[in-house]
Amino acid sequence: NREPVRWQEGPILLDSTIARGNNESGNVLRVKTVWTTDTQIDKPYSIFVHGVDDVGRLVTQADGQPLDGRWPTTCWQPDAQFADEFELQVPDGISSDDLRIRLGFYWLPTGERVLIEPDGQDAVELLRS
Repeated sequence: NREPVRWQEGPILLDSTIARGNNESGNVLRVKTVWTTDTQIDKPYSIFVHGVDDVGRLVTQADGQPLDGRWPTTCWQPDAQFADEFELQVPDGISSDDLRIRLGFYWLPTGERVLIEPDGQDAVELLRS
């Protein structure tokens, strides 16, 4: 468990877990998240989940609207919670243990990222349990 992380436009990450797994294409990391908000969110922001190597190079990613587009951020209600899951395909030759997982929000039409309060970062690094 972690302290909640709040983005400036209202999304709040309450909890996250990262688990190793497999699918028909090989090794994956399953990133489970629990979300809420404390305000009405004005735009349908997209979420990015990036797996980066030790020098910050993007190795794998999952991007999209919450719940595969079924629950855009504009539908989020203050104090209501929901869970979402993202799957990152780990390329052959890469150990999932060597990847850092970063998560954030962006506005799809411009690519502009939403900043985290109060530090102004554009992503949070998720902790492994």
